[in-house]
Amino acid sequence: MAYTVLVVDHDPLVRRGLELLLETYGFHVALARNARQAVSAFQNLDPDVVVADLFMPEPDGVRAIVELRQLSPEAKIVAMFSADMVGSAADLALARKLGADALIAKPFEADELIAALHDLLLPDCRITELAFAA
Repeated sequence: MAYTVLVVDHDPLVRRGLELLLETYGFHVALARNARQAVSAFQNLDPDVVVADLFMPEPDGVRAIVELRQLSPEAKIVAMFSADMVGSAADLALARKLGADALIAKPFEADELIAALHDLLLPDCRITELAFAA
C-alpha cells in the first residue's frame, strides 16, 4: 500500500524536489503552493500525511496547520522550517502547539524526512524491521 503525502511549499523547486524524493521511496505525492491550495487538496485527496513549509507568504504554513487540524484533528503533519529564519523559535513553538506532529529543519537529508514520515505512518514498526519484512 502506497501512502499519499501532500507537500505544501511556495518554492516550486522545493515542491518538485520533494515530489521526486518521495516518489523514489514509493509514496504518492500531491502538491500545493499555499495554505488555500493545501486545504482544498486535503479535502479532495485525504492524504495520509502533510509536509508543509511554515514560512510561506500569506497564507503561511501555520495557518495551513490550523485549518487542517480543524478539518481533521487526526491529520498527520510534518512542518518544515528554515533554521536561519528570524523569530523561528516562537513560530516553531506555535506550530507544535497548533498541531504539527513533527518539525524538520531545512535543509535536511532525505533520511531525516523519511524517518519522520515513517514514525508518523508506522509508529509501531521499527525501520530495521521493515528491511526484513520485504
